[in-house]
Amino acid sequence: MKGNREKLAVFVVGAVAAMVLSANYSAYAQPPTSGFCTDGLIKGTYGFVVDGEILTPGGPLLLKGVAMTTFDGKGGLTQIDSTTANAMGGPGFSAPETGSYHVNDDCTGSFSIVFNDGTAVTTNFVVTTDGFEIDTVVVGTCTPPNTPPCTGQGADSVRSIGKKRFLRFEEDRGHGWGKE
Repeated sequence: MKGNREKLAVFVVGAVAAMVLSANYSAYAQPPTSGFCTDGLIKGTYGFVVDGEILTPGGPLLLKGVAMTTFDGKGGLTQIDSTTANAMGGPGFSAPETGSYHVNDDCTGSFSIVFNDGTAVTTNFVVTTDGFEIDTVVVGTCTPPNTPPCTGQGADSVRSIGKKRFLRFEEDRGHGWGKE
């Protein structure tokens, strides 16, 4: 009898914990009509870590890099980056590159960047952590005369994770940070 009571108690505690956790999780989900997920959600500067492969006729190029991307809150972006391909890097950071982006109602989105040599990439992304992180995957590359959005052109397997910079000083987010 005592063993059955202990088992029942463990089951009830587990069931209650599962309900509390699922209720807590659903409180953070943003329905498509919430108005939370907009281009303005990711306004600011993000540091990205880039990792993947660029598939070429001569074999894959292993890509590693970092980028600093500034989203203007209205669908425009600028970026500087430094990358290596097969451990061969350039002299430093690129000159500023430009592009555009859009955040959908469900906090997914896409952005395209035109690099200084005229090539471009388009990524799909998910905005997480209340806009403080952006997880991306390249879905297309294109070269002139083609222009973004780039879909189905090129063969890349590249992803990146961007994190918001200088959280303490973001007054426009309404969190009160930086107000002393």
